Amino acid sequence: MAELVMIRKKKILLVILFLFTTCLFSQKPLWNYDSLQTVINNTNSIEEKQFASALYAYKFFRTKPDSARLLLNNSAPILQSDNYQAISEYYSAMGTLNWFSKNPDSAMFYFHKAYQLSLSNRFDQINANAAGYVGMLFKIKGNIDSALYYLQHTINVCDRINNSYLANKAHYDIAAVYSQLGKHEISLRHYLAALKIQEEDQDSVRIIYTYNGLGNAYKNLKKKEKSRSYYLKSIRLDSLSPKVDQRVNNYTNLGLLYESSFKNIDSALFYYFSAMHLMPENDISSSKIVLLVNIGNAYYARLDFRKALNYYNESMQYDYTRSNPYLTSAILINKSLIYFELHKYDSAYALGREGLRLAEKIKAPDWQINAHQTLFRLDSACGKFNNAIEHLQAKYAIIDTVYNKDNLNRVSELEVIYETEKKDALNKSLLENNTLAQRVIKNQRYIILSVIVTCCLFILLVFSVLRSGRKQRIINRKLKLVNEESIEKNKVIDEKNQLLIEQNQQLTKLNETKDKFFSVISHDLRGPFNALLGYLELLNTEYDSLSEPDKKNMLKAIHKSSTNTYNLLVNLLDWARTQRGLIVNESEVLDMYEITDSSIDIVKQRADNKSQQLMNEVPSKIFVKADLNLISSVMLNLLNNAIKFSPRGGVIRISCETKNEFITVHIHDQGVGIPKEQQMNLFDIGNATLRQGTENELGTGMGLVLVREFIQLMGGDIWVSSEEGKGSVFSFTLPLNQA
Repeated sequence: MAELVMIRKKKILLVILFLFTTCLFSQKPLWNYDSLQTVINNTNSIEEKQFASALYAYKFFRTKPDSARLLLNNSAPILQSDNYQAISEYYSAMGTLNWFSKNPDSAMFYFHKAYQLSLSNRFDQINANAAGYVGMLFKIKGNIDSALYYLQHTINVCDRINNSYLANKAHYDIAAVYSQLGKHEISLRHYLAALKIQEEDQDSVRIIYTYNGLGNAYKNLKKKEKSRSYYLKSIRLDSLSPKVDQRVNNYTNLGLLYESSFKNIDSALFYYFSAMHLMPENDISSSKIVLLVNIGNAYYARLDFRKALNYYNESMQYDYTRSNPYLTSAILINKSLIYFELHKYDSAYALGREGLRLAEKIKAPDWQINAHQTLFRLDSACGKFNNAIEHLQAKYAIIDTVYNKDNLNRVSELEVIYETEKKDALNKSLLENNTLAQRVIKNQRYIILSVIVTCCLFILLVFSVLRSGRKQRIINRKLKLVNEESIEKNKVIDEKNQLLIEQNQQLTKLNETKDKFFSVISHDLRGPFNALLGYLELLNTEYDSLSEPDKKNMLKAIHKSSTNTYNLLVNLLDWARTQRGLIVNESEVLDMYEITDSSIDIVKQRADNKSQQLMNEVPSKIFVKADLNLISSVMLNLLNNAIKFSPRGGVIRISCETKNEFITVHIHDQGVGIPKEQQMNLFDIGNATLRQGTENELGTGMGLVLVREFIQLMGGDIWVSSEEGKGSVFSFTLPLNQA
């Protein structure tokens, strides 16, 4: 089967990936046609004759569809019977006939009826076959979620009933769908599952197709040599098989590989035209359409835009193309890029928007990435810089979602540092384990020696009892000392074992902390960096065409995003230091009123900008034991949050109360409030997210996490009470100075 090409030209990734044929294998006969012919000719039962005719029709689906339809029409009265298995088989046969007659709507109607009836009556084999066809019909219509559901259903049923034939076909078909979604590793896994079944069944014909699919999968995974080896395996096996001729698809895919991976356009065109010469002139199959698009892509790579456009236009003349949103989207996006190069921006924009709409409908991420990139260039060339930035950010968002390995690579250096620390801790624990084991062995030797000595003493004791009561008491005391020493040694062993348990728990906690840390990094750093990349790319590509106000606004946005990203990194590193015990509580006696007053002075300008009032209701001369830097950071974080989430003109109050040995400080705001389901885990790093304030102010998402760490470090606790739309009250405790 043929695949469409991926082109990179002038920093534009024109991605048109694999186009799968809608059916790999013909219906496998599950019955003997001679036996069916005997039943049709000799049975006196009308119902048996109708049932046999419906099954016998399978023999003619490819070669004599009219004869097959006549047989099925003669079998139609079976629908009036109560033989649900026969009715299910009839619906399945009608679906298969319409499938091979290229009537997808009618095929869907009959296969879905077969699926429903067989599902309710547990006709598993009919159900698995019908579900597989329904899945592929949904794929043709661009309904990818439904396609995956029905194909996975087929695999599940086949695993239960041990039907390798239908499982093989379903694995192959679902691999095609995952390739369309850009999930190439999952696609590869299903191709390999299909290949395993085929090798066990020694099915060389189907292996030809699967080798071809594996070549496509490895190409998409950037393993070009492995890809070429599977294409060549498919060609060699194809040459030995009289039942199948896949030279067109194999040549097309080799051309694609040379163009996209080896960057050899001449070799690519050689294989494309070799495939074209093997096709009949009146061929209107999907393979020919794919081949036309790939030839157009090759000429685009040569900058021969007119010739490329001619091939794209020829591919759009076929009804199959216009009825296939997957193909149509790819060609429209290609044509949009051609018109951009020809400076026909209106036509390029219309084609790009329609191509993007179809790509979003069929959930083709590579298509969407390329469409957003093309529209970014169009908007930039037309001076629509806000729209250009939106398309660029949408492109990076899709890349982050589909190619998440790139995100992991961005923090790989931090992971190496962290893993090194983790290994050091583990090595230390292993060393202590080894030392303890040596001590245990040594103690065991002492115990054995003690037992031997005890036995010797006991023998001596027997004789000594006869001689002297005084000597007996001395020996008893010695035995008691030996036993006490053994007990003490056992206690030491127990203590060491407990220490090992605690160290293992600490290692587990370290690992959980690492997971949380990198989860926040990969989640919260992605957005700011995407915005920075967008503005910087726009400045880099369109600097001369931007006005001075536009440049200043973009620089302000870059400065604002950079500052927020820096604050997030500082908070993350502070949090990490608390987890490793590098931040300590240097407690001193502090006046809570003065701490509150100085914190208000720092944030007053921000509050004035939103016409907000800050009220210090903390009485003077209330002294607490706290670290000045830590409590100041806590107050500033909580006050900044209150200002950020309170509306213009709001009032923010700071009050307190004392009870027993603690003071409880309350910070009241009139903000937007917090949903109840978020309040319980508000201070956990796993729930730290970037949230905008009432006037779109940005935060780091880590403030409340640090606040809790600092409060707990000073011996206090923190909580929140809030109601949506009515504001929030953040409360924390600190030890009072009792002097």
